[in-house]
Amino acid sequence: MKQMARLLTAMIAVCSSAVAIAEPTPPSSGRSVAGEWAMEAVHCTDGKMLRGLIQEPREGELELVEVVRPEGKPMYLVIRPLERDRVQRLQRLEADQRKELQARIYQFRYRSRFEARSMDKFVLTQIAGQGTKRWFYTGRWFTLESEADEEFTRRCIGRVEQVFRAFRQLLPSRTSAATRPHVVIYASMDAYHRQLQHIGLALENPAFYSLQDNRIVAGSDLAAFAERLAQTRQRNAEVRLQLEQVDQQMPARLATIRQQLLHQGVSGALVRQEMIVRRNAWNEEQQALLRELSVAERTNDVRFAEVTNRMFRRLYHEAFHAYLENHVYPRRNWSVPRWLNEGLAQVFESGRLEGDTLRIDAPNELVLASLQRDLRARSQFGLAELLTSDESEFLVAHSGTGFASLRHYAYSWGLAYYLCYHQPLLDGERFQEYLRAEDRPLDLIARFEQLVGMRLNEFEPRWREGMLQASTPR
Repeated sequence: MKQMARLLTAMIAVCSSAVAIAEPTPPSSGRSVAGEWAMEAVHCTDGKMLRGLIQEPREGELELVEVVRPEGKPMYLVIRPLERDRVQRLQRLEADQRKELQARIYQFRYRSRFEARSMDKFVLTQIAGQGTKRWFYTGRWFTLESEADEEFTRRCIGRVEQVFRAFRQLLPSRTSAATRPHVVIYASMDAYHRQLQHIGLALENPAFYSLQDNRIVAGSDLAAFAERLAQTRQRNAEVRLQLEQVDQQMPARLATIRQQLLHQGVSGALVRQEMIVRRNAWNEEQQALLRELSVAERTNDVRFAEVTNRMFRRLYHEAFHAYLENHVYPRRNWSVPRWLNEGLAQVFESGRLEGDTLRIDAPNELVLASLQRDLRARSQFGLAELLTSDESEFLVAHSGTGFASLRHYAYSWGLAYYLCYHQPLLDGERFQEYLRAEDRPLDLIARFEQLVGMRLNEFEPRWREGMLQASTPR
């Protein structure tokens, strides 16, 4: 067992080089949340309201699968039994909504199983050429090619499919694109930057969207990590195999020890007691080793997420640009201001995916902090300047430099977030009127005033106050 423990210790050494990603932060409470599920409610006699799925009542009590969605934090479930005398009234869903909620909760509880199934269903083809092998995928919303390994390629497909479904819930598809956006995944940042040099771009972001080519290109330092992860998994499998072999051999070993003890004249009662002690000791040791294996495997999954998280977040950002152009407001028919396009992309980039729902109930912590610093400094930059800015004023931020362009991005995010969360205007006639109004004799500021239903000098103080009050979760 010492040898097995040493092997386990080697296995537990997980891959490093994690990328630190800041958690998003919530706004003030009490407002509707984009991407919120329709849920049932239990109104308690103490004034509390618990939301989730009400199970069939039992004698003297009912059971609630409570869905807890803290602003800016992961969702979790609580199975909560409630005595009847605590319940004031129940608020039920219609049959079709209840069925949808049941499916969502089931999928959330068994999300790893569903993710594995969904990853397996993607049909991939592999083509070799120029010293590399690439995977190719054709889906409903996009096509994809990847030089990463098969597992990561499937994860990428699953994430992009998931985020496109989430976009549709918040901003429904309005048109069928003649072509689908094409996603290209590089398994190393070196390969990604070589591609950038080839096309004459100098970007620090791990992904970008080319409107001209209708192409999303992304890169991540995955190749070296994936190799170490494969070695770790192989060691895991070897440890599990050894455990299974020892477990299969254990009855025969115990039988041999039993015969030896009886041959030495030990009484039957003491022999039986010794067999119980030895069997329990092995079971405890086996379970401890299996628990350590499970912890190590979960840690590996966390490290994998950290290594790829920055790329995925930027991939969501660029995927939104592609989705908006191909499926909602293409430039040939609509005029989406650059501030709005970039602002919404940042809002969705920092959203939290839960199943096929994208929650945007918490602001991006880093961008919020930057915006609040500027607002508190009482700079001369205001919404009038943002609303009338052209595309050139956003370009420098894509290379990671230029205070003015970074300010444009921060204000774009803040205004788009406010319109999504505090004053929902993502869809509807006024929003469409704002996007098609370019040919009308109204200037950019007057068009925006029509969208929000008030003069800019009335709207801006409310917006500034709302963004200054947004806070980080404790």
